[in-house]
Amino acid sequence: MARNMGSSPSSSTFKTHQVAMVGGEVAPALWYRSDLEKVKVALAKCRNFIPFAHGGTSFRPGTWYVSSTKNNGKAILIPMSFTSEPSIHIEVGHQYMRFFVDCEPVIKNGVPYEISAPYELADLPNIRYVQSADVLYIVDGHHRPKQLKRYANDNWSLEDFDFKNGPFMKENDTDDTLTISSYSGSTGKVGDTVTVTASSNMFVPEDVGRLINIRYVMEAKTISKGRENPPNEGVMSNIWNVDGQFEIIGSFDGSSAENMALAVDIQYSVDGGSTWQVFDSFLNMHAQNRVKITGELNSEDYNDTTPKIRLYATGDIDWFSWILKYSRQEVNGILEITQYLSPTQVRCKVKRKCLYLNIPTKKWSLGAWGDVPGWPAIITFHQDRLTLGRTPTSPFDIWQSVTGDYNNFGVSEPVQADDSVKIPIRSRSLDEIQGIISLKDLVVLTTGGEWRITGSAEGNAITPDSMYISNQGYRGSHSIEPMISGASILFVQKFGKRVRDLAYSFQSDGYDSVDLSIFATHLFDDYTIIDWCYQQEPWSVLWVVRSDGKLLGLTYMKEQEVWAWHMHDVGGIVESISSAPGLTEDEVYMVVKRNINGNDVRYVEKLSSRPEEMHLDCAVVAHDGDPTTTIGGLGHLEGKQVVVLADGVPIFGNMVSNGTITLKNAASYVVVGLQYIGTIQSLPLIYEVREGISTGSRRRATSVILQVLDSRFGYIGTKEDDMYPIYYPNENLELYSGVLTEDLSSEYDYYGQVTIEQRHPYPFNILNWTVRVAHGD
Repeated sequence: MARNMGSSPSSSTFKTHQVAMVGGEVAPALWYRSDLEKVKVALAKCRNFIPFAHGGTSFRPGTWYVSSTKNNGKAILIPMSFTSEPSIHIEVGHQYMRFFVDCEPVIKNGVPYEISAPYELADLPNIRYVQSADVLYIVDGHHRPKQLKRYANDNWSLEDFDFKNGPFMKENDTDDTLTISSYSGSTGKVGDTVTVTASSNMFVPEDVGRLINIRYVMEAKTISKGRENPPNEGVMSNIWNVDGQFEIIGSFDGSSAENMALAVDIQYSVDGGSTWQVFDSFLNMHAQNRVKITGELNSEDYNDTTPKIRLYATGDIDWFSWILKYSRQEVNGILEITQYLSPTQVRCKVKRKCLYLNIPTKKWSLGAWGDVPGWPAIITFHQDRLTLGRTPTSPFDIWQSVTGDYNNFGVSEPVQADDSVKIPIRSRSLDEIQGIISLKDLVVLTTGGEWRITGSAEGNAITPDSMYISNQGYRGSHSIEPMISGASILFVQKFGKRVRDLAYSFQSDGYDSVDLSIFATHLFDDYTIIDWCYQQEPWSVLWVVRSDGKLLGLTYMKEQEVWAWHMHDVGGIVESISSAPGLTEDEVYMVVKRNINGNDVRYVEKLSSRPEEMHLDCAVVAHDGDPTTTIGGLGHLEGKQVVVLADGVPIFGNMVSNGTITLKNAASYVVVGLQYIGTIQSLPLIYEVREGISTGSRRRATSVILQVLDSRFGYIGTKEDDMYPIYYPNENLELYSGVLTEDLSSEYDYYGQVTIEQRHPYPFNILNWTVRVAHGD
């Protein structure tokens, strides 16, 4: 097709090749940096197109309409994934949660299923979570941590996280004392109620639910002593309650050949005496050999049931003597405040026995979590420990649970390797923790820097007495939750305008970070990042929500040295986004604020995926059946001009009225949604000429050779207000793969840029192009 070529000064002809677009959209300040390899494969614009790691770029898929948010209110999305089941995306709004599976809301009794939640709108951006099977652990820094449990897709419960045995703040180092006293005859056993009196004003009503730790020494005490010669097998003497560390010293008065194989077993019961197990045994030995056996049995380890001990002769043994007593031991009694009485007095429930009554003690500490000290704001798992961090009163501390026991934050006496761990991150400026990431090491991001936490020796796990904390840099992190891509951590730098990759380097034996937004700073100027998610399959894209509601994408494949930014306009304001594995690829859901028929509404929408990928936004399958011209069920697009795919044929210009549109021709399968336009624009053409390079000379693009894959439609031109359809050699709507050649209507300028658009709801995949350019003076 011949087109106007504009004025033609004396010129020579050159070819420029765009062999790939894996540089994505770059900032105007870099347009002429032809010395940079990444700029050679970059674009001036990449809007509603996704560059792929193999080099090409593709018209982005559209979004399916899923549901309105509750009352069209603001909400965030939280994903849950399962190995052999579809993922679930959870809508969390003002004091509620709703659930979505397979692009549909979960329905129960004819209405969207929901449960109540404590979170206000101001809490939503602060919510962090981590999944373990069907349980989601949730923190936000303002409420007690929660456990969201799934019993079925339409049966969920949100429960308080019932932590035990800690954690606690630093032990008291003042002269203030606490005194525990009996209440209604209580003795300090587990489950008892006691009264705690402080020597000075210490308590407030909000302390209810907070823990108190009392550290005291329980002196050695004889429980039983005796001597018996049982005539046959059976229980000796009495049964004794034992709750704590104990020791038994035993000896036989004599021995004979016929009973040398006999013994006295130490048996214990933790079910009130119904069943018994052997703890250890005294073998039949000479009286001169006195043997001491030590052990520990605690009621709190057996559902608050006090363990019992007895001696059991295995036959007709000789005379046997024993002494059973409590060992001298340091004990941590744990109380939970249940009632506020005054600034100096509270009632408590005993959670771990505290027999230290009526004696003032300075050895106490208050719970590190609660309404007064605050609640954790960061959460993850690391080395089979639930790991939480940052409270208002301890913004630079991390607490890890007992290994494999996620609710237990206790510490043994003496300390054991699997006990809970407290990790202090101390920088000179006491920076707040913003993120905790579990890789081979535990990586901590703060407002001022990056930290690495390992065991004291290479390859060792973190334990209470084995940890090494080292600083890895001083970039600082924003509050947006970090993402993991392969072996890299992606995080937002502290002012919310830069994305960085933090990864281990063998060369430095530490973690180094790289700015991934350095080539596209124009996309972040005057904006901040408010949410993001990582879609590993099929494109390896980090989806980033900008503060103005625009959606950015970063195609990122580190091993191929690919990172390419692109921008997407979905026709509304994106407020939240989430990703979770589907059955064949990762699913992306988003909350989009739209103006429909003059009203602001919020919709949950799902990015369409292969093989049913389509190219309309907020779309629905409006009809699938016998041919018809009346298409209803479009109330969510009331008053909007929509695009229709009627049996695969695009139809423009229909307006939704009363939730309905009317087609001129009947169709069986009808998809209806909002049009969006994809645009890519080349960088100013730079090529070698006799004088050096073409920068500073006038030029015009005269023709383009496009290599496309599975494509249909498209527009091309050198000016965005003068675009014309791309010609395909096949006349039907079948997708085309091959070479397309287009002459360009152009004028001489200093840029020579080419713009390509897709306006139709059809795939458009560009692999590369060649521009023929006329070089002027």
